[in-house]
Amino acid sequence: MGRPCLDYQMGRCPGPCGQEISKADYRIIVDELVDFLKGNGQKVIGSLKRRMKEAAHERMYEEAAGLRDRIAAIETVLEKQDVVGDPGEDMDVLGYAGSADTGVLTCLFIRSGMLVGRSDTVVSGAVEPGEALDAFLAKHYRAAVPPPPVILCLGGIDFDRAREELLSEIGQRRISIRKPARGRGLRLVRLASKNAAQALKETESRHREALDRITEVRKALRLKTSPERIECVDISHTSGREVYGSTVVWEKGRLVKDHYRLYTVSGPDRGGDDYASLSEVIERRFTGTASSVMPLPDLFLVDGGKGQLSRAARTMDEIGLHEVQLAAISKARSGKPGESTLARDEIFLPGRLNPVRMEKHSTAMRLLQMLRDEAHRFALSSHRKRRGKEDLLSRLDGIAGVGPTRRRALLTHFRSLEEIRTAPVEEIASLKGFNRSVARRIKENLQ
Repeated sequence: MGRPCLDYQMGRCPGPCGQEISKADYRIIVDELVDFLKGNGQKVIGSLKRRMKEAAHERMYEEAAGLRDRIAAIETVLEKQDVVGDPGEDMDVLGYAGSADTGVLTCLFIRSGMLVGRSDTVVSGAVEPGEALDAFLAKHYRAAVPPPPVILCLGGIDFDRAREELLSEIGQRRISIRKPARGRGLRLVRLASKNAAQALKETESRHREALDRITEVRKALRLKTSPERIECVDISHTSGREVYGSTVVWEKGRLVKDHYRLYTVSGPDRGGDDYASLSEVIERRFTGTASSVMPLPDLFLVDGGKGQLSRAARTMDEIGLHEVQLAAISKARSGKPGESTLARDEIFLPGRLNPVRMEKHSTAMRLLQMLRDEAHRFALSSHRKRRGKEDLLSRLDGIAGVGPTRRRALLTHFRSLEEIRTAPVEEIASLKGFNRSVARRIKENLQ
């Protein structure tokens, strides 16, 4: 086991990744954090005070001092939270603001009488409050995050019978929907509406900034249509063996991470042929399952130079995709004297021999560079996750009695080999489909 990280050495982390804290003690910290985020801060303080007294009684003064500091920190946070209801009162408060093409539904979360947070649901198009409400309900309430017993809203937000039944089913109890006309309830829904109006203003400001970026990219690259949706593709590999293609998406001012995709390149001899890998990824993106669930991009950006751009254009021509505009972004081979105002990266377009001349700090260039860097980042993070899972699978392979079903159960319950290795036999044996004999065999093989 390596040395503890710097945060642990400085007393800012309990050291779970280095096994510097027991599972039981770490579970206590996690449970306290969950209680605090649910708005039960006073409950957490009570628990910490009991532990502090016990530590002081046992003359464990350093531990007692640490608990005292944690209590003070939590009390400071709670002092900054607005008390808007009665102690123990849980409710959500909804407000709405809309314009011709954007709607925002804001939810204020009140737990134990305190305002602990908020959520903004933004819907585009000719929006009615009911559409924004449905988007919020679909995104927010589920079994893991059930609705509170009371929801306050203004008269313009319509909870019909179907919506009320849905909430009651999720919450496993009757949810009271109230539309206050006076008093504290009316002040709260007006506060939610005021927050929604501010969020709408900020959203429309971002949209205007995005429109400026889109216009500048179109002008700089002389595109036929506005690039409201841009996708960037990157090919990466580990020593030429594991080859991946990653695609990331930017649309109207924001990264659409739900539309990110990672492709494992499966063709023969792809390790040393980035062009062939690029062709495979493009074909799978525009003819595979992604093509049926995601719209076409207005601009498809390739990480590479003229060669990669030419191969991408040929592949898209072969699959009959002519309406998507293409460009490539590449690191410059060299700089010339007196060109310090030009970008070090170069942008290539189909049918053009020389790169597009763009100023280094232009909005358009920064957007294209950001997308290229995001594609790199997404590929690298995906590599790490897959390698960790593959290492775990390789160690589990060959253990007698551990087939696909049991491997799947282990991968679901534990996050790493180290967690399985340090887990008690009883914990492994308690998993569905396991027993003590199999659990002991797994522990023996992983030592």
